[in-house]
Amino acid sequence: MIGYMTIYLAPAQWNNKTAKFTLRNLKYNFLVSLEKYKTLSIVLFMFIILFIISCYIRINMKKIMIALFFFIGSLLSNFMMIVAGYYPDRCFAGSSILLIAAVAVLGATVYKNENYKIALVSVAALMTISSFYYLCVGINDIYNTNSLIRKNEQIIYQSKQKGELDISLPLFLAETKYSAAKDGRYISAETSQTWPNESMAKYYGVNSIIGKWE
Repeated sequence: MIGYMTIYLAPAQWNNKTAKFTLRNLKYNFLVSLEKYKTLSIVLFMFIILFIISCYIRINMKKIMIALFFFIGSLLSNFMMIVAGYYPDRCFAGSSILLIAAVAVLGATVYKNENYKIALVSVAALMTISSFYYLCVGINDIYNTNSLIRKNEQIIYQSKQKGELDISLPLFLAETKYSAAKDGRYISAETSQTWPNESMAKYYGVNSIIGKWE
């Protein structure tokens, strides 16, 4: 919480990342935060079930309190974005990790009880199987993104060898959010003087780089 407050109170946050404190904005941001947390519904359901079981069998109250602490931290880090100017997906990583940590703590505790071990393993197996499709799609998109970026790097190196220092590179669209290029700015097609084109040209030691659609 201290870490999040330190970031929130930084001058840059107040200049362009803090929402206007109007009822309309706060209501909209609350719904956005709620929609974000909805994507963790399966993990949240797992936490609730494990929490109920842990309280019922009363095993290791210290572990229960640690898991509850992680869960509260997950909620706070998500819903404090109500006062943010916008809520990009990358800012949701903290909430996701904290909730997963809460489930992991309770899962490891409940697993030690023989009466629930089979049920817990079965649920974990089903969740693993259900995520297999997304694993395959994600790995494929990450591979494609890496291949296209490496190909562009080769174009840069080959152009430099030929003495061509004004380079145009083919642009591409990432298929899923598993790609680092999704919703990001890899190369701009607007002008060579904009970011990140100018910084990339400086890094590779050329005059200019610009993107083009093929």
